[in-house]
Amino acid sequence: VIIDVCMEKFVSALKRATHLQLSEINARMQSLHGDYERFQRGLIAPEDMFNLVREKFKLPDDYHAFVNIYTDIFTPNEEVIALVEEIAPHATLSVISNTDILHYQYLLESFSVMSFFHSPVTSFDVGALKPEAEIYHHALRTLDALPQQCFFVDDKPENIFAAQSLGMKGIVYQDAQSLRNELLHFLS
Repeated sequence: VIIDVCMEKFVSALKRATHLQLSEINARMQSLHGDYERFQRGLIAPEDMFNLVREKFKLPDDYHAFVNIYTDIFTPNEEVIALVEEIAPHATLSVISNTDILHYQYLLESFSVMSFFHSPVTSFDVGALKPEAEIYHHALRTLDALPQQCFFVDDKPENIFAAQSLGMKGIVYQDAQSLRNELLHFLS
């Protein structure tokens, strides 16, 4: 919710590079779903994931060009970033993210807001994805926090339900103002 993801930009780049129809690109991407999940779990190296995508889409053997189009999918949510900056002096902030190492490195290099988050928990480091309980347990251990001390925000209800089942306060992100109100209530 801090940084918006637009996978359509990656799909458009693939369409330009391959001249395939959108339906064919989507079908080929769906066939890579299991591999992508393993990549997010840290079980596939970036170069190996590139080779899987390259073979599936008959892309040139240019790893750096692939990384550029693969990571060019993010835009900042300025309202939420302003809220992070406002809340940071009053709370320990962290993230629990289903991501891969390429996307995460890009986020760290491109968005200064990422420096506000202590002990981030990423799926590729933990080997688990939200809404699996292990990623939340890992976050609690990493932060040395009790579930009731944590306020979890996500745009997917299933991830909120998982956090709440462990005792965390959680809300599904709707908009920055609602989030601000909920956070201020939690912190008071």
